[in-house]
Amino acid sequence: IPSMIGFPLVYILYVYYDVKKKNLLPTNGRTREIAVFFSGIVATFVIMWLPSIILIFVVAMRSYWLSIIGGFFSHCQGLLSSAISFGKPDIRQ
Repeated sequence: IPSMIGFPLVYILYVYYDVKKKNLLPTNGRTREIAVFFSGIVATFVIMWLPSIILIFVVAMRSYWLSIIGGFFSHCQGLLSSAISFGKPDIRQ
């Protein structure tokens, strides 16, 4: 499990921390728009998968239904990522 979920999650959080610490996010322009868009996609990944992994691998020992809910929650990531994509100004045009 650590290599499947842990390493990618730690890397994503490290990159987020590094971008914030070094102030690498542009303040205006098209580049900022793209950076904010990809930040939303990454946030969606973390927000959808972290609870799913906890429900599937940690809590599932106690309840079968919580593991089913965790699996369902992780599969909703595609829907949420699509909603974020449709929120971009150039896609709405």
